[in-house]
Amino acid sequence: MLSNVKTNTLYFNTKYITGEALNVLTDTTKNKYAIKGSTGIGGTTAILNYLLGNYIIISPNVGMIKGKEELAKKGEFDSDKQIFIYHGEDNWDDVLHYLMNSDVQNLIINTTPDQISKIYDSEVYKMLLNIPIFIDESHAYSQDATFRRKLGEFMELVYNQWNACFTFSTATPIYKFLDIPNGIPIEYYSLERAKKEPKHIDITNDKKAIEQFVYEQNEQKRLVVIFTNDKNIHLKFKELKVANLVGETLKVKLKPYGRGIELKDLDYDNIDILMLSSSYFAGFDIDQDCSILIISNQSNDATKISVNNLVQAYGRCRKKVHQALFVNLLAERNNKSEPITYPKDLNVIQKGYEDYLKKINKYKSILNDFNLRSEAKETGYITNANYVNRYLLLNDVLNKVNDYQLYNEDVLVKTLGDYGFTTGIYTNDIEKVRKKYGTDLKQRLINLMQLSTDELLNDYKNIKKKLRNKTDGSYSPKLALEYLTAYLMKLTNATVLIDKLSNKRLYSGEFYKSVNAFLCVNGSTRNHSRQLSKSELNGSKIYVNEDAKDILKSVIWLTDNWQMLYAIAKIGNDNYSNKITKEICIAKVLYEKATYIKYQGNKKNRISNTRNAITKELESQGIAIDDVKSKFINKTIKSNFKKIDSGEYINYNSRKNLKKRMKEAIIFLLTKGLSGKGRTTKHREYNPLTLLPRELRSIIPIRYVEVDLTSANPQIIDSILKTDIGLSVYKNLMKKRKISRNGAKKLFNKTLNDYKLPIAKAVKIYLDAGYSKDKAKELAILTAEVEKGTFYERVTKAEAKLTKLYKETLSIKTYRFHDAIVMKESDIIDNNIILPAQLVEAKDNKEEKVVFHIGYYNLPGMKYEGIVTNKPHSTDKLISSYRMVSGKNTRYKSVAS
Repeated sequence: MLSNVKTNTLYFNTKYITGEALNVLTDTTKNKYAIKGSTGIGGTTAILNYLLGNYIIISPNVGMIKGKEELAKKGEFDSDKQIFIYHGEDNWDDVLHYLMNSDVQNLIINTTPDQISKIYDSEVYKMLLNIPIFIDESHAYSQDATFRRKLGEFMELVYNQWNACFTFSTATPIYKFLDIPNGIPIEYYSLERAKKEPKHIDITNDKKAIEQFVYEQNEQKRLVVIFTNDKNIHLKFKELKVANLVGETLKVKLKPYGRGIELKDLDYDNIDILMLSSSYFAGFDIDQDCSILIISNQSNDATKISVNNLVQAYGRCRKKVHQALFVNLLAERNNKSEPITYPKDLNVIQKGYEDYLKKINKYKSILNDFNLRSEAKETGYITNANYVNRYLLLNDVLNKVNDYQLYNEDVLVKTLGDYGFTTGIYTNDIEKVRKKYGTDLKQRLINLMQLSTDELLNDYKNIKKKLRNKTDGSYSPKLALEYLTAYLMKLTNATVLIDKLSNKRLYSGEFYKSVNAFLCVNGSTRNHSRQLSKSELNGSKIYVNEDAKDILKSVIWLTDNWQMLYAIAKIGNDNYSNKITKEICIAKVLYEKATYIKYQGNKKNRISNTRNAITKELESQGIAIDDVKSKFINKTIKSNFKKIDSGEYINYNSRKNLKKRMKEAIIFLLTKGLSGKGRTTKHREYNPLTLLPRELRSIIPIRYVEVDLTSANPQIIDSILKTDIGLSVYKNLMKKRKISRNGAKKLFNKTLNDYKLPIAKAVKIYLDAGYSKDKAKELAILTAEVEKGTFYERVTKAEAKLTKLYKETLSIKTYRFHDAIVMKESDIIDNNIILPAQLVEAKDNKEEKVVFHIGYYNLPGMKYEGIVTNKPHSTDKLISSYRMVSGKNTRYKSVAS
């Protein structure tokens, strides 16, 4: 563990930094860490007033830059020129022009780490390397590195490439300076006012205290400033005048509710509450007397506030703080529903730090291995410039530090005391009944319709890119649907829908049904899994709009997106086809734990008793049980009792879980695999598509094509044994054993996977499958009386290779699905692709043909309607483009150009 570093303390007697402390802060001859004794001493302003050359200020948050930019417009700074560069403001050409053409070099650049990464290795970047750099609120670069990988990437550029000296500046350094890598030459200074103002903050773990504090302060006519990333808090207190200053992510979430303002529009004279997200926790000045409320919810990383940020938030108020409250909402489980365990002593942090150092060495060791380095780059642990991202690796240690400080009350009080705070206990002893206000769908859409089509579309694209699946992403499908609906309504001027917003009540189910009818009768349904029936088309004639038809032709991808989001909304409302309703009902009954508990004690008859109870309940709901379903139910009951006996949870395929899986599969496809990335185990990829039961795939409303290996295992065995009977194996077993194809397939694959099976028995089955005596024995030796999983892993490795070969012949997005790949049918059409049913692979100086079957992933039993060629396609080249022509009895036809 790093020990406390030696610091030189320098005092100044003025409000803002002066004298020797100022000289040290602005010095460009050495690397240094400037620990500000308190926030608001004017450190950043001192750099903006620097006159002896160029300087770069790196701010972690855009809000910090915007505040300084507004002051620069008023001529507040002494330097020759200041340029502010952040999201949406790209002035690097101005920087380059100044650096190359100005006789007097006194440019102050205030920008973000993301912008530096954006221009990496450019001409202007190379010039920046020789300019001193001031890293403002430096604690945030490691504290927030998990949410913004660019923070860590930028710091590695500073440590490894910067020629000029750097200065770290913050009032809240990371615990024990854990974020400063070993071996970095740096001097530490503490810059403090000679006279410090007293600071007091009360602490509570009671959520009810939030409303009490706000209303108490409001009744005393005090401005209340609330610091939180919790969207639900940002939407509270609708009867009061609230201003929300937030970052881009939260801003998009608040727009439908009429919340969120720009910094330039902030009017203190016209608000009761100012709510700030983490974009404004540091570097933002509130020049008003106020009361401060800081809310940390430990159940979610996004809403958790570290002690560093607590101190920073308090310091935003530059005038009198009437009263301050920290609401520290502890949690038993995190946002992944995992139990929270927190460090009770420093040994856990010490161990975490040692593990962190080991991880650094691990990733350093693979920097010269292209494949391992590329894989690590995807996780962010190696940067695009090929450095180990130490700040991202540090995250686990910092989380332990934060939990240590937040969950141990005595540690929290002591840590705040080290920052100059006195603390007290806030008592929630006043019960006030307040009217609860909400914003319904009607009002949210009205609010969104006030935005321009460009803003709606850009926001929708951003939402889609970061759509949430489990804990991935930032936005919900519900939010995406509302933005896209508002955009399409505004784009088409759909008065028949817009008029519905004037209704007294607007029911979401009925309204979205109307939007669906409007889009289907006026837009393209070419890619839809299900087409409207004649009666549905007749019933939708009131929505026909000739102008909308022309417009919607140009945005088919958006109307397809809408269908995907609408399907998710229907899942939430339990609105399915009869087929899926039946499967959901079976799952609900089959995984009802109370049924198993009832019969658990009678081990002799519990299987039959439970089966009879489940069958009876399903039949009472009109669900007939055939032989296939009966076998499935019996197998599931046995499995569930096994889990209950071992203390496991049995809701793997419960109704709730199935709904979740349907949503996840749609989001996975909608985001092109960005949300809900799969994991690979023994060469097989498990993602939301593989986890969705076959019976539920029809929930996906857009057509997806599936290309899978025909008789996958037999074909792979052909490659291993150098045989050529793969496509006949199941037929041979059907004939020899007088069983169905499904029975033959089950028998053969069960034999392959039965590692305990005697070799003699395996040989007999392989002989019936059509293999010669020698080949049957050779195959039996590979599969029977062997170590568990050895042959399975060999087969899955071959599957991975063959599916990859097919994928690489295409120029469109595909998804792995065990021994198959899945792709969007419209991508095939739009790219003029005829799919080959056979690939030819060059292997051991000879060609091997691999046969594939082409169908639909989400339309079971339906024949693929595109054109397939049986001409073998070489795996070493992309499939050629083709020209589409209409054909009889097909949705589309293709011929070679």
